[in-house]
Amino acid sequence: MAEAAAATFRGERLDLLAAVLIGAAVGAAATLLAGGTSSAPPTIGRRIRRGTRQVGRMGAAIPAAGADAAEAMREYLDSARSSIDKAVSSELRDLRKAVRRRRKQIGV
Repeated sequence: MAEAAAATFRGERLDLLAAVLIGAAVGAAATLLAGGTSSAPPTIGRRIRRGTRQVGRMGAAIPAAGADAAEAMREYLDSARSSIDKAVSSELRDLRKAVRRRRKQIGV
């Protein structure tokens, strides 16, 4: 009986470790989406600004297009953050349920 309980406890620890690693991966992805790194290639916003400047030099006036692109980017990032928040919340809720079930099984 003690061996079965020890094996169950080890399995629980592995589940917890897997959940922590998934959470860390999701957090890293969120950080990269939100800010990026200094060694990253030029961001989309920077590329949009460069393109707007080039078109402006050619004589086309498109300040509205730049604003529209910035708004579209803002909406995309908000949507991405929302999706990440939902995924993390779901994983956390599932992890809490698993911990409660395991505690109930071992009588804690």
